Amino acid sequence: MSFVAGGAALGAAHLRARSAVVRPTTCITPRSLGLPLQDRNMVDRRHELFVAEYGSNAVNIYTGVDNREGGTLLGTITAGIAGPIGVWVDRNATLYVANSSDNAVTEYVRGSNVPATTVTLGVSQPSGVAVDSHGTLYVGNFASSGGYVDEYPAGSNAPSARIKGLQQPEEMAFDANDNLYIADNGSGGSGSGAIWKVPFGKTALINLGLEDLSNPLGVSLDANGDLFVSDDGLLTDEIFVFQPGHKAPSCVISQGFPEGTTPGMIALANNATLYAAQQNNNPYERILPSVLTYLPGGYALRSETKEQMDKPVGVALWEQR
Repeated sequence: MSFVAGGAALGAAHLRARSAVVRPTTCITPRSLGLPLQDRNMVDRRHELFVAEYGSNAVNIYTGVDNREGGTLLGTITAGIAGPIGVWVDRNATLYVANSSDNAVTEYVRGSNVPATTVTLGVSQPSGVAVDSHGTLYVGNFASSGGYVDEYPAGSNAPSARIKGLQQPEEMAFDANDNLYIADNGSGGSGSGAIWKVPFGKTALINLGLEDLSNPLGVSLDANGDLFVSDDGLLTDEIFVFQPGHKAPSCVISQGFPEGTTPGMIALANNATLYAAQQNNNPYERILPSVLTYLPGGYALRSETKEQMDKPVGVALWEQR
C-alpha cells in the first residue's frame, strides 16, 4: 500500500539534484498561530481524535491531548472496518472510514460503533475520504487503470461525478470555499507525487506545482489558507507548510520522524494544534508507531499517544462547537 511506500532506486544525477536544493527553515512562528503567546500551550480538551489503525482493523478514538501528555483512549470501532486508511468526521460528528480491504466506505453516526451506511458502488481500494460543507462525499480510489476520486451527493450511495487523472490519491482537504485538495502519492513510491486542487463544482485537476515533495500522503489547511503536507520523501520524511500562492515551502516540520519512520495523514484543529500519524517502516527499529502532536507557536513536538498503535495511517478530528 502507498502509505508504506517502498524505497525507489535513485540515480546519482537525482541525488545531486536533490542535494542542491536549499532546504526550508524549521517552522518557528507559523502564520497559523492564532493564539496569544501566553496561551500557546493550551489545547482544547473538547477535541476527539479518530485514528485509523490499518494493522488491527480498527478506528480508535482518543481525547485531544492536553499540555502534558498524549490523549486518553475513549473507545474502539471494529465493526465494518477492514484495512482502514483514511478517516473523516463531518460537522454532524458522523465518522467516515475508507476500508481498502473490502472496497467500502462505512459511515457511523456519533455514539455508534456499527455502520449506519456502507458505500460500495464505484469504490476500489479506497484510501482518502472527505465530506464538504454541502454534505458531498469524496472517495479517493486506487485502480489498475489509474487513481480517481468519486463524488457522492449528500444522502446518495451512487457517484454523480468522477475526478480522473490521479496516481494514488490519499488524504483530501477543503479550503473555506470548498475547493478540494488531493494528496496524490507517487505510484509505487516513485517520487512523482503532487498536490492537486479541484475548484468547487468542477472535476478538472490543477497541479499546484509545490516544490520539495516526493510522495505526499497527508494534506490539511489552516484558517489562513496555509497548506500542510506530509511527505514520504525519497531522502527525507517531513511535513511542509506552504503559504497561499507560493510553490516553495515557507518552513518544514521534521521533528518526530527519525530514520525508519514515515509521516502518515495529518489533521489540524481549529486552534492550530497539528496531529500526525507516525509509522515505523523498519521492523528492526525500536520505535512504537504513534500519533504525534505539535502545539502552535513553533510546531515543536509536544507529545505522542501513550497507547501502542498498529500501523496508524489516517487521523481526523471532531470538535465541539
